[in-house]
Amino acid sequence: AEPTPTEPTPAEPTPTEPTPTEPTPAEPTPAEPTPEDTVPPVITLTGNPEIVLQVGQEFVDPGFSASDDRDGTTVVTITGLDLVDISKPGEYVITYTTVDAAGNTTTEQRTIVVANDSGQGPTNNSGGGGSFGYLLMPLMILLGLRRPKPLRVKSNKS
Repeated sequence: AEPTPTEPTPAEPTPTEPTPTEPTPAEPTPAEPTPEDTVPPVITLTGNPEIVLQVGQEFVDPGFSASDDRDGTTVVTITGLDLVDISKPGEYVITYTTVDAAGNTTTEQRTIVVANDSGQGPTNNSGGGGSFGYLLMPLMILLGLRRPKPLRVKSNKS
């Protein structure tokens, strides 16, 4: 007798259904969402945040660095540097700003005080205090708080 067409012959493989004991392919699990970046980058000013110069004395920015815990080194935008006028007494603020990839912003400021020849700052017109500016700069140089030549500002002739 010939086999019936519904019975498999030994040469043909028999399709099987997975049994409950066989592992089924795992469904891909979605990747863990990355936690939101809420930590702002950090700007570190080299040297003091306030620098006192005498009228006409060249200003050299001591420098800065900026980094972020996720992005590494970040770009810094400097504003106010072009407003420092070493030809006239006054206080000038330089602002350093950086933003990380998540939009977190950090700002640091450095104040440049340009004093007249007597060592008085722009708001001290009472006399006296003549050598403060002359003592501060050599002390800053001695302590290594000044790095030469990164940025230079020339006098604004107005």
